[in-house]
Amino acid sequence: MPTLRPSAPLAQTPPENGPPATRSEFEPRRNIISGPVRSTLFLLAMPILAEQILNTCVGLFDTFLAGRISAAATSAIGLAAYVDWLASMMLMLVGTGTTALVSRHKGAGDVAEANHFMNQSLILGVGLGFCVMILGLTLAPWFARYCNMTGEAFDITVTFLRIDSIGYVFASLTYVGCASLRGVGDMRTPMLIFATINVVNAVVSSSLVYGWGPFPLLGVNGIVCGTVTARLVGTLLTLSILAAGRSGLKLSLHQLPIAWARTWRILRIGLPAGAEADLTAADVDLAPFLSVCRRAESIDPADVAPPPLLSGDDLTAMGMSPGPRFGEILKELYRAQLNTKITTRHEAITLASELMKS
Repeated sequence: MPTLRPSAPLAQTPPENGPPATRSEFEPRRNIISGPVRSTLFLLAMPILAEQILNTCVGLFDTFLAGRISAAATSAIGLAAYVDWLASMMLMLVGTGTTALVSRHKGAGDVAEANHFMNQSLILGVGLGFCVMILGLTLAPWFARYCNMTGEAFDITVTFLRIDSIGYVFASLTYVGCASLRGVGDMRTPMLIFATINVVNAVVSSSLVYGWGPFPLLGVNGIVCGTVTARLVGTLLTLSILAAGRSGLKLSLHQLPIAWARTWRILRIGLPAGAEADLTAADVDLAPFLSVCRRAESIDPADVAPPPLLSGDDLTAMGMSPGPRFGEILKELYRAQLNTKITTRHEAITLASELMKS
């Protein structure tokens, strides 16, 4: 039997009407998968890694702001960050199925079906976001009691978790939209979306905590209000990108009604991945965290930054004239006080006399 040889590719010819096509229009464009495997994997993974880091930075900045308010606020926001992480694992299960199905149909050249799955995932994400929001509103006191929060820390934790729960609907839409973009190979846009969320969170949260400019002074509640605002901005940005048809995906109202067959395919992929992530999160040992929280609540603020045993007036009364050495001695005295080398005013005067002679 003769061997069949593949036929030569058909030559592309320029259109009859219009200017002749240039050489570059006939040559296939180079894409990211035409290069070495190692560099390709690196280029694909780095934006995703940056996206995950940026998502984590939102909680880290909230904890940083809380640390500048009080120990109770720090322990409360620390617990809320863990609960927020657990909720995000639940919300991302839709995104897992979305990325798999969108990329499968995009790779097969069926962009229309990929777009159907993207729109179905958005509706599914809204529903899941509302479910997680209801859980957060209901279980907020339970989380606080489970971690033995009392008094001010309990109130801050419950309030923070309940306000933060409202943002789960926005977060779910952002996760699903970014998962769809990753499915068609757009890795940079989700990273930029989460970078924007971080900037908005830092600016709005700080402004609400300290009452900068036209913003009201909300204290610790300003942290969570800024976080929810940042998530809303991220959702609006994601939806605007999808509505513009970026990367071949386009938000379509007539594709939004639930199609149960597609919904089931998304969940069939996403549920096992979500269950695995939530089981991993639930297995985290909270004992060290709870120990730190209780220790933070028991610390007297005066022990963290105690008033100095001696002041500048005391040094002046001891016969020392103001000058460069004046401030140095005060710093050395306070450093010795913080290191418990001196604990009484008498010891401070003795050390000051020795420093003045040196």
